[in-house]
Amino acid sequence: MLPTLNFTKVALLLLASTTLHAVSAHPSILETDTPSPLAIRATGKYVGATCTSDAECYSKNCVLYGSLRQKTCRRQPSGGPCFEANNCGSRSCVQGRCQSSDLNGPCDTVSDCIGTSLLCDAGACKVNPNVGPTSAPNQACRTGSDCASERCEALTYCLDPTGKEGPCSSCFPGTGFDPPCEPAPLHCTRLPLGASCANNGDCAEGFCRSGTCAVSQSGDACVSEAQCTGTSICGTRGTCHTPAKRTLYTQDICGADSQCKNGRCRTGLNFTDVYDQSFQYTGQYTYPPRCDYLSLGESNCRTYSDCTSGICKNAVCVLGADGDRCLFNQHCANLCGADGICQPLPAQGSVALKQPCTADNQCASGRCDGDYGFIARPLPYDPSKTQYVMDKLCS
Repeated sequence: MLPTLNFTKVALLLLASTTLHAVSAHPSILETDTPSPLAIRATGKYVGATCTSDAECYSKNCVLYGSLRQKTCRRQPSGGPCFEANNCGSRSCVQGRCQSSDLNGPCDTVSDCIGTSLLCDAGACKVNPNVGPTSAPNQACRTGSDCASERCEALTYCLDPTGKEGPCSSCFPGTGFDPPCEPAPLHCTRLPLGASCANNGDCAEGFCRSGTCAVSQSGDACVSEAQCTGTSICGTRGTCHTPAKRTLYTQDICGADSQCKNGRCRTGLNFTDVYDQSFQYTGQYTYPPRCDYLSLGESNCRTYSDCTSGICKNAVCVLGADGDRCLFNQHCANLCGADGICQPLPAQGSVALKQPCTADNQCASGRCDGDYGFIARPLPYDPSKTQYVMDKLCS
């Protein structure tokens, strides 16, 4: 004979089971769904809890999910309403709407990922191997949907399979590769760390290891600065390495301020040659950060080309005193003569045409040309040789 059921106990057990299921369905997700201070007044069930309407959910999204037959509270898809990031599968809420995730961005479902060539894999947007784009990184494209990176842009340079920089020479899709093939204006951008890749040239930084763009390791052979990640550099060694603190001189390629003797690793520096003539970088490829020039009074200079102005005297940048050797007026406290020696400022109206000057009243002509002219001066470190340089001259 079957025992008599205690319906009160059964009801309590069912209620406990339902509550436990709602709480334990996604415990890790529940922690991230705790209301923020900005949304503390919002109420509702969290992700994983069973529901029958949107109004019951903290995210305001009650849907059938996966193979479950019962509706549960889920995060909002791309384009859905939100009041904080945790409402969204992409974890991105902008002006009340959930945004799409780019490559490697967070997701709950494929609808959280931007474009049509990405899928949601283990909570991150990944390239779908079954929906390959027509153009790989560095290849010509028309729109972002052509590219594995989902970005089609005007690149300043492209990479070959080894990661070496070069011109973007591929043809616009559909024109073929026979003359008269002209370089396409747009190319697919390279992929971020963690993305799937076929070769080193596919990666925006680092190396392609076992099909994934990965960070560099000390000793990796490199052909461009972008391949050495973090504070490591390729430099002149041809291998990724991290310089020790305070070991790099002016104009040396650097990866951090602490590596430079003057503590300043800067981007966009002009180049200065051995004759202390400054040139803007005109290359079309990577322009890596380099150690800054030394100001007057700073130490650790080797030659005048390490200094923003003045000369290098006893390893300190100073304005040259009368009698010091010079190549430009800016090397001297007063004037750099035609003989390459610092000298006192000339008397008014005493300087002949095409001779060095610093002010109009020094010239017999009354004009010290600010547009500069060429003058040959002895080299400070080898006076037996001369060098034509641009400086102020009477005209």
